[in-house]
Amino acid sequence: MKVSSRGKPPLHNERNRILALKIAFLLVILGFLVFQSSIPPIEIDDAFTSFRYARNFACGKGLVFNLDERVEGYSNFLWVILLSMGLKIGFEISLFAKWTGVVFTLLSILFSILVLRRNNTRPVAYLWGEAFALSILTLSFPSTLYWASGTLETPLFMFSLIVAVWAVTLNSEGYLTWLVKGLTMALPSFVRFDGIIFTAILVSYLLVHYRRKALGREVMSQIVLCVVLVGFYHIWRTGYYESFLPNTVTVKGSTGFWRLLRGGVSYMVDFVTVNNIPVFFIPVLFVWKLRLGFSRAEQLLIRFVFIYSGFIVGVRGDCMVGHRYATALIPLIVLLGISATGTIHSRFSAHIQPRFYVLFLMIPMILAPIHVLGYYSRDFHKRYKWTYGRDYRIVAEYLIKNNLGNTSLAIGEPGISGYFFPGKIIDTWGLTDKAIALIKKKHKIPITSIIFGDDAVPENRGNAKKEIAEYILLQRPTAIYGLPYGLSKDRLEKFGYKEVIIEGVKYPLLINFSKQN
Repeated sequence: MKVSSRGKPPLHNERNRILALKIAFLLVILGFLVFQSSIPPIEIDDAFTSFRYARNFACGKGLVFNLDERVEGYSNFLWVILLSMGLKIGFEISLFAKWTGVVFTLLSILFSILVLRRNNTRPVAYLWGEAFALSILTLSFPSTLYWASGTLETPLFMFSLIVAVWAVTLNSEGYLTWLVKGLTMALPSFVRFDGIIFTAILVSYLLVHYRRKALGREVMSQIVLCVVLVGFYHIWRTGYYESFLPNTVTVKGSTGFWRLLRGGVSYMVDFVTVNNIPVFFIPVLFVWKLRLGFSRAEQLLIRFVFIYSGFIVGVRGDCMVGHRYATALIPLIVLLGISATGTIHSRFSAHIQPRFYVLFLMIPMILAPIHVLGYYSRDFHKRYKWTYGRDYRIVAEYLIKNNLGNTSLAIGEPGISGYFFPGKIIDTWGLTDKAIALIKKKHKIPITSIIFGDDAVPENRGNAKKEIAEYILLQRPTAIYGLPYGLSKDRLEKFGYKEVIIEGVKYPLLINFSKQN
């Protein structure tokens, strides 16, 4: 038997390497869980909008924000359903949302590893090296650290994409496989409205993959199952809300195409540079240049990354911390980079295996600390609370304390205030209000504009202010919080509104005292 220079058989050394890599992998997972345990659930206004929908659904009041008003002010259907189930069981909703996100983040890692190991003939130690590299890279990204406990659907969306790649590229056949493939192809569409893009990619991939063959009954049945599920879902929601597009899409599209495009390019450039994305495409370019051929999973990952990146550019990304939309692409990009690296290794292993293996493990060890430092250098650790979230909660508590909890409140950013205030919310941003969304769309006013700043079309600002102000007054809310744009103080007083100063709150609260009498 061949013995190494230190007197130990090579098999013994191999087992030690595997054991060391397993321990390193488990330490990464443990470190991630410890980190997530040390931070509170992230308080984001959009999350509380989903919370209010979930609570109303759990209480049997329907998927509505305000009772008797069917407005689709969310775009994360399956996440809302999961939250409502957590409420039914009795969990505190923000903690349930946080830890559900953490679980789905880890499940994304698990299924990424399963994709890497499929049809893999590389040594076991190298496979565990891939698992370690994938986990430490994915879980160290600032966006992953932030959104794993972000209380929104980002981790679930991330998981739905990875599990779809895993399922669609399965080689096995049978009823269970047919069911799994059909369901996972439809899954992204249920998680988020724009998930229909990925469902379309998956269906087209199957059609293209089998175009040179006769489409088998099993493949066609998978496609039919997916199309039927997604079709019935959209037929239901279109009938329920009387609109195919969610209200969130309507109001976001109000900015205008060129402003969306300019903002989208800036968004993606920031995402790519901050997260060192080009590093992960170096092995992909080598595989393409050397014509080594991409696996089925890699082909799907490339389609996912580039098509969805184009979509993000077209819709201007999002206005949240940590690239909420693009974060779902992170595990796909890491998986693609590591998989392509494995292809290169398999092709040239006879020549460069020892050095290649060391370099392969060194890169994630270098990048991971850089990513973690980015989390702190960009102040992610200071952004667990929404800017005005405390104000909105105090306003809601004030109204409830003064027996006004079942009245109406006009306010921007309706989530936090809407969750703690049980009455009707008139959303001046238009996310949960169809009329204001249409006014903003008509005048090309950005969704996030409260005082209609530079991003708005100058000649349209005044008209939009006036129309929204008139609409708010027609609703006769009991209270108004925020900047009452387009409403003079005299006119507000004429309608019975008086300023109430609440300690610790930025703006005065306007209350319609004449309406109470």
